[in-house]
Amino acid sequence: MKSIYFKLLFLFCVSSFGQNSIPLTNNQSYKNAKAAYSTKDYQSTITLGNQIIDNYFLEPDLYALIGKAYLFSGKYPEAAKYLKIAYELEPIYDDFALFYIVAMAYNKETYNINKVYNDFSFFGMAETTKEYNNGYINNVINGFKGATDYQPTIDEITKSKNKYNADYDTNATIFGKEAAALYELPTKKRTEINASEITKKLFALKNRVANNTFPASYYCQLLLYVANNAIDASNKETILEELFFQFKNTNNATFMRYKFYSLLVDVYQIQQQYDAEISISNIMFDDITKVSLSTSMNVKPLNRKMFALLGQGKYKEALDVAKNVESVFNKITNTEELLNAYLQTSRAYSLSGEKEKGVQLAEKAEAISKNLNYQNTDLGNEITKNLDRAKALNGEKIETNHDINSSDYLALYNDGLSLIGSRKYNEAIPFLEKSNKLYKEILNQANAKDRNALLRFSSNVGGHLVACYQETKQFDKIFPIMESLKANSLVSKLSIPNEKLITLSQLQQTLKPDEAIVYYTEVTRGSTREGTYIAAVITKESFNTRYVVSHGALMNIYVKYNKLIGAIENEMAKKEYRNPKYTQYNSVQEAGTNELRKGEVSLLIELYRKFLNPSEGGKLDQRFTNEMDFGMISNSFYIDYLSKLEPYFKDKKKIIFALDGMQNLIPFESLVDMNSIYMVEKYDIAYIPSGTILKTIRDRKPNTYSKNILAFGDAKYAQLQSQGMPLNSLADIDRLRNQVIDLQKENKPLDYAFATFSKKPMKYLEGAKAEVEYIGEKIPNSDTKMGDLMTENEFKRMSNAGELKNYKAIHLSSHAMVHPYIFDLSSIAFSVFATPKDNEDGMLTVAEMEKLNIKTDFMMLSACQTGLGKIVPGDGIAGLNQAMLTAGANSTVSTLWSVNDYGSYIFTANLYNKVFNLGMEYNKAVNEVKRDFIKGTYNKQGFNGREVKYWAPFIYHGK
Repeated sequence: MKSIYFKLLFLFCVSSFGQNSIPLTNNQSYKNAKAAYSTKDYQSTITLGNQIIDNYFLEPDLYALIGKAYLFSGKYPEAAKYLKIAYELEPIYDDFALFYIVAMAYNKETYNINKVYNDFSFFGMAETTKEYNNGYINNVINGFKGATDYQPTIDEITKSKNKYNADYDTNATIFGKEAAALYELPTKKRTEINASEITKKLFALKNRVANNTFPASYYCQLLLYVANNAIDASNKETILEELFFQFKNTNNATFMRYKFYSLLVDVYQIQQQYDAEISISNIMFDDITKVSLSTSMNVKPLNRKMFALLGQGKYKEALDVAKNVESVFNKITNTEELLNAYLQTSRAYSLSGEKEKGVQLAEKAEAISKNLNYQNTDLGNEITKNLDRAKALNGEKIETNHDINSSDYLALYNDGLSLIGSRKYNEAIPFLEKSNKLYKEILNQANAKDRNALLRFSSNVGGHLVACYQETKQFDKIFPIMESLKANSLVSKLSIPNEKLITLSQLQQTLKPDEAIVYYTEVTRGSTREGTYIAAVITKESFNTRYVVSHGALMNIYVKYNKLIGAIENEMAKKEYRNPKYTQYNSVQEAGTNELRKGEVSLLIELYRKFLNPSEGGKLDQRFTNEMDFGMISNSFYIDYLSKLEPYFKDKKKIIFALDGMQNLIPFESLVDMNSIYMVEKYDIAYIPSGTILKTIRDRKPNTYSKNILAFGDAKYAQLQSQGMPLNSLADIDRLRNQVIDLQKENKPLDYAFATFSKKPMKYLEGAKAEVEYIGEKIPNSDTKMGDLMTENEFKRMSNAGELKNYKAIHLSSHAMVHPYIFDLSSIAFSVFATPKDNEDGMLTVAEMEKLNIKTDFMMLSACQTGLGKIVPGDGIAGLNQAMLTAGANSTVSTLWSVNDYGSYIFTANLYNKVFNLGMEYNKAVNEVKRDFIKGTYNKQGFNGREVKYWAPFIYHGK
C-alpha cells in the first residue's frame, strides 16, 4: 500500500493540524500579545490573541495565554473555557493543567478538579517546580477564605491537592518508567525508535487505562505522539480509529479528538475510503461547532467532506456543502483551510455543471495562492492544475503536455481524460492502460477493507477504457476489462485469484446453446453525466457490443414526469439529510440534446419502482397507479436498455443479466417491448454478478443431499427493551454506524442499534407461517423450524454442526431489511425477543450470513427487499443476496421490494411444487410461476395476480 500514499488526485496539504506558513512563535500579533501579558495589559492580550485564533486554531499556547489573561482579569467563565481547550490539546504540560485547575476553582467547576489533579499527579517535575505549584494553589485556597459561597470549591481543591501529593511519587514513577520514552518521541529520529519496545509500553499503558491506574487523556496524547512519529502509515489507521472512536468521551476532549481526526482523515483520504472520510467529518463537524472559537476549524471537516463526496461522484451533495463553505469565505483566515475551501468549492461547482462559477473560484484560489507565495507547494500546484481543469470543463482551450513515461497513475488517468475530451481515443488508450496497470498493482496489495474503498477509481478508469476500445473498434479488448470490473468483493471472498478471472472463450464454453449473457458497464463514471453504458451480448457463438444510453426515451420520461420526479427527489433528500437537487425541464425542446446528470438515472429508476409497487410502505400511493403511465415508463427502459440488443439474443430462450450499479434495482423481466409483451413472457430471465461467478458455481462439484428443504418461519417479534439512541442529525447516524462496527468486532448483539430505528415490534406474518406449513405438508423429505425453533440461535447451531449442508434448498420466511443508513444492520429476522437470547439479537446480518456453513443448491429469502443493498463500484449490489452466494449457495431468490403476504405464499408454494414435485430446474420454475401470475392462473376474489407488484420482485441469481 505504500505507493498510494504519495498519489492523491486532489491534494490536501498533509500538515494536518491547520498550520500556516508562519509559525505561531513568529507571528507578530502573538509576540505583541505576550508582551502585553508580561506588562499585565490583559485586555490587549485578549484582543490580540482572539484576533489570531482562527489562524492558529490548534495551538494550545495561544489558548493558554488568552485564558490566563481572562483569569487575571477576573473573567472566570472565559478563563475556564480557554484553559480547558489548552489542556485538552496538550494535557501533559504542568502549566496548562495548573491554570486550568485554578480557573475551574474560581469558576466553581468542582466536578472536574479532582480528575485533572489526578492526571496532573503523573507528570514528573523538579521538586522546586512542584513546591511552586503547591504554593500557588495554597494561595488560591487562602484567597477564598471567608467567602462562604466558595466553601465547596475550597473543600474539593484541598482534597484533590492532598491526594495529588499522596499519589505523586507513585504516579510520576509510573510515567517515568512506562511513558516518558513515548512522551519524548517528537524529539527522536525514526532510526532511534525501538518499535517493539513502544508496542510493549503501549499495551501496558492501555491495560492501566482500563484499570483506572493511568490517565486516559495522557494515553491519548502519547498514542498521538506514536502515530505521528513511530509507526508507518499501514498501522496508523488502527491507532487513530481507536483514539477517535473509543476515547471520544474522555473528559469531553473535543479538541484532542480534532487532532486525531486531522490525522485519521488524511489516512482515509489517501486510501480513498470516502465513506469513512464523510462519516468522521460529519461527526467532527457536529462536535466541534458546539465548542470551537474558529471558523477555519469548523470549515476543515466540510472541506474534507466535499473532497470525499466529489471522489464518490456525489456532485449534488458536494455542492450543498460548498455553498455552506462559500458563505463564510470572508471569515476564514487560516491560509491552508482558505485555499482548500476555494479549491474544493471550485471543484464542486465545476463538476456539478456550474462551470463558470467553478472557473471564478479557481481563479480566486490561484490569486490567493500567488499572493501568499504558495505556488511551489503541493497545495499551490494543485490549485494551478485545478484552474486548468475548470477552464477545460468550461470549454476553454488549455495547452496540456502529456507524459506517457510518468509512473503516477493519477497523472496518466488525467492525461487520458484530457485526450478523450479532445476525442483522441487512440491516443488516450496507452495512458489509461498504464494507469489501470499501475492501479491494479495497488489493488492487489491492499487488504480487504482498503481494497473495497479503492474500487471506485478502478471503475472509473476501466469504464473509460471500455469506451475507448468501443470507439476504436478494439472489441477483443473490451471483455477482459468488463469482467475485471464486476463482483470484485465476491470474487475475493470466494478466493478466486485475478489470473483466474474468466476469459471470453471460457465464458462462451460455459454458456448453453440456448443462453445469452448481457453485460453492462457504465462509461460515464467520474463525470457530470450518468447512464451511458457499453453493453455486450455474449452467446456460445458470438460477441457483440454497442452503446446503450439513458437519455433517449428515458429523457422524454424525465421531462414528462418532471414534477413527480421532483417530488420523489424531495422525499429522498429529506430521508437522506441533504438538500434536493434535480434538473427541471418544462418541455422536451428545453431538454434538447442534454444528457442525464449525476443522480438522475437513480431518480428515473426510483420513479419506475414506485409504479412497480405503488403500495410500498403499506399504503397505496395514487400518484403511481395509472397503467398507461406504467406501460410508457417500462417501455422506455426497454427501448433504451434492451431494444438495440435484442437482435443479438432474440433466438435464445434464457437471458442472464450482469447489470451495473443502479440497474440492479429494477427487474428486467418487467420491461415491456413495443408490443406490450413482458420480457419474462419471451425469455427465462436470470441474473449473475459476473461470468467468473457463473463459471465458479457451475464448476462446483455436485453435492449429495439427504434432505429436500429446510424451512424457517412463524417467527414471533417482541418489542425491544432497549431504547436505542436519539437521532437528531446525520452525525448521530455516523456515530451509531461506528458503534455498530465496534459491537460486531466484539461479537455483541445489535439490539441497541435496531431499537434506534424500530420502536414498535414487527408485524406477525401469517403468510410466512403458511409457506413453511406448505413445505412441511407438500414437499417430501423436508424439515421445518417454527415457533420456538424459528430462532437465530437454532439456525447458527445447525450451521456450526454442519447440518445445513444436508439440505438441497433452504427457505427463510420472515421480515428482512436492507438498512438505508447503516448497511451493516441489513438483515433477515428470526424470532426477536425483548432482550438478546444467548447473545443473539434475532437479526441475522449480512456479515453473519457470509460466515454460515452452507452448501445448498438453492436458497430463498422470502421477505421484503432482500434483493436490495448498497451500490458498490465494482460489485453492483452488496447485500443479503451476495451474502448467500458468499456463504456457499449455488442459486438464490431474493426480492426487490416489500412483498404481499398472500402473493409471497402463492409464489413460494408453486415454485417448490414445480421444482420438487414436477422436476423443473429452479430458474425455469421461477420464470414459469411469473408467467402463471401474468396469465391470471392464481387470481381469486380480491387478488389480481396479474399486477406486476406481485410477481416481479422475485429475482433469481446463480447457476
